[in-house]
Amino acid sequence: MLSELKNLDLHTGSILFPSKTVHLHGMLVNCGHQYVDSDIYNYNGMNRGRREMAIWQYTLSGSGRLIIEGREYELNPGYAMMVHIPQEHRYFLPRGGEWEFIFVSFNGSELMRLWNEAEKRIGPVAYFSEGVKTLGAFMNIFNASLNNQLENPFCASKLAYDFMMSIFEDYQVEKSGNKIPPFVKAVVDFCQEHIAEPLGVSDMAAAAGYSQYHFTRLFKQSQGMSPALFLKQLRLKHAERLLQTELMSINEIAFHCGFDDPSYFCKIFKKEYKYSPGEYRNILRP
Repeated sequence: MLSELKNLDLHTGSILFPSKTVHLHGMLVNCGHQYVDSDIYNYNGMNRGRREMAIWQYTLSGSGRLIIEGREYELNPGYAMMVHIPQEHRYFLPRGGEWEFIFVSFNGSELMRLWNEAEKRIGPVAYFSEGVKTLGAFMNIFNASLNNQLENPFCASKLAYDFMMSIFEDYQVEKSGNKIPPFVKAVVDFCQEHIAEPLGVSDMAAAAGYSQYHFTRLFKQSQGMSPALFLKQLRLKHAERLLQTELMSINEIAFHCGFDDPSYFCKIFKKEYKYSPGEYRNILRP
């Protein structure tokens, strides 16, 4: 799949249909394959109009940068930024660098609702390994655009939905047939929003609206693990993602993930992933 992506023709296509033809809640806007080597490539998410639009941009080679919510991310090969417009973000090519990427953008009320959920659950930068369904869905869009096969808005809308659902499936944003109980979803949302804070099981129980004893029993019954273990794994998973994408020191990542002792963070990270945080980061460097 990656070799196929890298061999794509350089191409950017706008996928436009008259807005009054039919009212659809999801529509492709454009897609493309680009190579840039000038620091003129610099986009601000608040200076691109007020119409809502989602952007998925995946690095094939080189490296770009994304600044969002006060953090700077490296966009290395295999990683995609997931942002929307209008939004406080900036993505750009650093001076002297080069960046080859593919992208797709879309809009519409239902697709934007789904996209906002994906951004919330996955974050602004996500890793897509070779062979995942999202890359295949992109190829379908790109080839249809390149070969002028997008003959009507229904076809374009269908491909946009397929792309969105591929992201959900690859990241299992919400597992089909396994509906998350509302109290668990409330707790997960609470923990993700306060991940850097010194949370405990009592805080999780309060977010769920139960006593600590009742909450612990229900949570373990629903998720197959204790709330404390779930919280530790959530923190480690967040740390893993920051190590993959964030330009931060190991100590800073530990604090951002709620570990007040960086040494303890390094110890349990190595126990979970077989590598220290520093070793793990070096392995991922292109």
